[in-house]
Amino acid sequence: MRKRFMLWSSNLTAYSLVLLAIIAVINFLSARHYTRFDLTEAEQFTLSDRTVDILKNLNTGIRAIAFVKDGPEFRNHTERLLEQYRYRSRKFEFEFVDPDKRPLIAEEYGVKRYDTFIIIGGADKSKGKERRETIHPILNEENLTNALIKVTSEKEKMVYFTMGHGEKSIDDINSRGYEQVREALKSENFQVRPLVLSVGAGMPVDADMVIVAGPEKEFFDAELEMLGSYLDEGGKILFMIDPFTVEKTARFPEKYGVRLSEDIIVDKLSKMFGGDYLLPTVSNYDLDHEITERFTVLSIFPIARSLEVADGTTEGANVTRLAFTQPGTWGETDRERLEGGAASMDKDADNIGPLTIAAVVDVDNKKEKDAHSYGQTKEHEHTDEKGAMIVIGDSDFIANSYIGVGGNLDLFMNMANWLVGDSDKISIRPKSREMAPIVFSDTELTLITALSVLGFPLAILIPGVWINVRRRRS
Repeated sequence: MRKRFMLWSSNLTAYSLVLLAIIAVINFLSARHYTRFDLTEAEQFTLSDRTVDILKNLNTGIRAIAFVKDGPEFRNHTERLLEQYRYRSRKFEFEFVDPDKRPLIAEEYGVKRYDTFIIIGGADKSKGKERRETIHPILNEENLTNALIKVTSEKEKMVYFTMGHGEKSIDDINSRGYEQVREALKSENFQVRPLVLSVGAGMPVDADMVIVAGPEKEFFDAELEMLGSYLDEGGKILFMIDPFTVEKTARFPEKYGVRLSEDIIVDKLSKMFGGDYLLPTVSNYDLDHEITERFTVLSIFPIARSLEVADGTTEGANVTRLAFTQPGTWGETDRERLEGGAASMDKDADNIGPLTIAAVVDVDNKKEKDAHSYGQTKEHEHTDEKGAMIVIGDSDFIANSYIGVGGNLDLFMNMANWLVGDSDKISIRPKSREMAPIVFSDTELTLITALSVLGFPLAILIPGVWINVRRRRS
């Protein structure tokens, strides 16, 4: 009996050890190789395509330090978000630090408040290549992804907005201003500055992109020549002109195959979305172009003009239609009738939709860069980079009152990133996390209460009574 007991005990111990080893191996592997599923209707816990692309293309290690109090009530939400980032890239790591328990680390990073998040990029701290971004007090996908862009970008891109002709102001906080445009660009590591074109000074040496945003006064011929030279020699321009304004300046893109029509787009279907006839909606894009290849979000262009695009290549420039209005829209050419509220489609006089509202121009570099042609220094000579221009028949779609509508912000930022050569940042921006409460009717609440108070006890009582009765009869 003793031998049998020893044998049985040995076998049981061996089986238990093997089982524990198997469980440990499975647990070890599952911690490193697992799949996440988001079962919420609005995909509340799924990162945007843009964030996923950035994480896939990380070329350096990223470390996030969350300075929060100990305890699940302070960490749960933050940890879930950081886990999603680490799931998408093994180059992303994070840790939690309680400033009260580890004050030396908090002092090292200059942290003086709870809920401060330090994002660190660059692996070589000894050589001064480490970059840091601070987020406070709320950590969400939008500001975390923007911090990733800043700590991984090689250099800041310089964007200049022309001024002096009644253009939209990047400092204007009113409805038609561009203050939110400026902040959106800065959040993605752009430097934003105003630009007064001066024949003597020329174009800025560091201009990665120049934006012409709805001028109300004509450019001088010399200024247009400077823009043309800049574009022909590899420069990047976003050219936005509103309807029935600056007739001479509006002809600037014509030599590149794009003509700004003298009309205003009328879209009666926009009434269905609570808008106005002069707020055309755009959901048709060139899905073969990098800017809009994954873009399916509705955009709105208030008081816009249409574009006429030449077929083929014009003067070394290749034109691509980028965004189109819906069928049933038209470009009203009779301004007096439009202002009188009596506009109607005239197939003989008006431009009939679908209409092109945005177009991309790829310009061949027509000559070696001259250090004096538009103010560039010697370091910019002899480049083979092609110029590019995006022409849009509206500048209000990214004004403060419209930039947050539909896909307007995403479309603009995709254009800006494409123009400066950051195609890997083109995508849909992180979506907002909105609470979706479950709302019950009075009848449903009564039913739930009845089930909770009576249903579950009865579910136990009835089988018990039935079993007791069966036993007594037997």
